[in-house]
Amino acid sequence: FFAAPMSNAVVEGWLQRAPPSIRDASLRAQLEHVVTQSREACVDALRKLENAQEELAFCAFWQSVLQERIEALPSELPSYARSLNEQQRRAALAPIDAPLLVLAGAGSGKTGGMA
Repeated sequence: FFAAPMSNAVVEGWLQRAPPSIRDASLRAQLEHVVTQSREACVDALRKLENAQEELAFCAFWQSVLQERIEALPSELPSYARSLNEQQRRAALAPIDAPLLVLAGAGSGKTGGMA
């Protein structure tokens, strides 16, 4: 298939639209390569980018969820929780707006964990 010729002005226009953080000689070379490609090759490349955008949207979603969770958690453990083991700490730091059932044997640290 015939690829329509494009001028240097087109490449320059694309470079001007690119974010400053990605403008470099490599980008110019990539854009100059694009002007030699067929329509089908460009459509195929666009589909690959659309798939990458979906992956980025997925990552952005999880980034926002994790950031929200980090902000909801205390940045430092309260002093009383520092000496507890992981199971005791989970019980001691559990939300107080819901019932909590602690099943543990004798000498396992229930009193120390809840005192």
